[in-house]
Amino acid sequence: GLEILGTEFSETPMVTIQMNIKGGSLLEGTKEIPYSTASFMVGSLNVGTVNKTAETIENELEKLGASISFNSSNSSTNVSVYCEKAKLDTVLALLDEMMFQPRWDEAEFKKAKKRARENAKSGLTSRSAGAGNAWKALVWGQDHVFGKYIGADEYDAVELSHCKAYYDKYFAPEVTKLVIVGPLAAEEAFAKLSFLDKWQRKNVVVATPAAGNQFETNQLFGVEYVDADQSDLIMGFKSLPFDVTGEFFQNQVMNFALGGNFNSRLNLNIREDKAWTYGIRSGYGASYENLPGMYTVSAGVKAGATDSAIVEIMKELENYRQNGIKPEEFEFTKAALTASEALEYESMFQKAGFIMSLALRDLPENYPDLQMEVLKNMTLEQVNALAKQNLKTDEIIILVAGDMLLLKDRLEALGYGKIQMLNKKGEGKIKIIKATKKPDKHDKNYK
Repeated sequence: GLEILGTEFSETPMVTIQMNIKGGSLLEGTKEIPYSTASFMVGSLNVGTVNKTAETIENELEKLGASISFNSSNSSTNVSVYCEKAKLDTVLALLDEMMFQPRWDEAEFKKAKKRARENAKSGLTSRSAGAGNAWKALVWGQDHVFGKYIGADEYDAVELSHCKAYYDKYFAPEVTKLVIVGPLAAEEAFAKLSFLDKWQRKNVVVATPAAGNQFETNQLFGVEYVDADQSDLIMGFKSLPFDVTGEFFQNQVMNFALGGNFNSRLNLNIREDKAWTYGIRSGYGASYENLPGMYTVSAGVKAGATDSAIVEIMKELENYRQNGIKPEEFEFTKAALTASEALEYESMFQKAGFIMSLALRDLPENYPDLQMEVLKNMTLEQVNALAKQNLKTDEIIILVAGDMLLLKDRLEALGYGKIQMLNKKGEGKIKIIKATKKPDKHDKNYK
């Protein structure tokens, strides 16, 4: 059931192998597999085998000028390998041991758990971390696998036995995509990877999670960071799921002049004209599989200018929605996106990332060409229609992580209601207000 993809790339003697094993946090949250088990499981795979200590493996890899690493995410566990082709057999023999003969070292596990606890606690002092925790809770929900805060308390619940249980149950080939890029033909690549023949199916089923929260009105949320001289500002709304050439892709083109590049309207206003930030970006982001994505605007802004920055951002979004793109902006968008596409898949790692995208989203191999064809044929009128339809300025949630003693009254004076406070873990009561009557965006009097 293992799916292998790759390309022969002879401009360098190096080889990279990437594996994406579906699961991660999506398979956690039970008594048998508590939250954060996958993270600790891959940590155990990194620190030794039955026959080799972590130090031995580290020394061997250093002599080979190679790397092998295991990590995890919300939706997968991952393996990464990098080495010279001449040393590939030796490196893959090490990978074989690390994948199929883990050491399960209790002492190393306890050290990893202690480090994770300390990092989790110190991480909460970071304003951007607090904003990120709160944003995930808002977008997905506080009990959702993608929105739940995982920290020191959750780490306490994980034991090495849980890691073994995850490995035995979910570390499986039928949910794995493997990408190999380097100076190898297909037959040679398959021969090198033949050690994976012994990897047995486990009939893993990964359920698709819920779509998360949907906000129908503008709402304000805050995270307190006393005496912060800057505010972390995130604004956005739920949007469309990923597609290759349809409205999701076209929205990215539409947004480019608004907030997708350094010369965008948002950056020229908030950074260049007002000097309130070092940089501001906006964009349509893809989510997991076919779940809805998000449109977000994000920036770190001067504390005293937080409310003014929100006013200017909303003004820019609404102006773009109402009046559309200028002809010179449209031409620049087409030229810039076409030029960047030409350089996007040049390096080994870019190629590996591209192929992994093909595998994970089941995309056609020529999808960049299909996108360029759509881009070439897009008109200014299409961009303006997309802006009118998909810049949902009446559904934007606004999150500020900063000095709320300074900002609370000024933020509430903007007219988006009372500010709802969350803590640095993203915890707190979230009231999702329903729209009593949706405004008609095609009405000439719409604001």
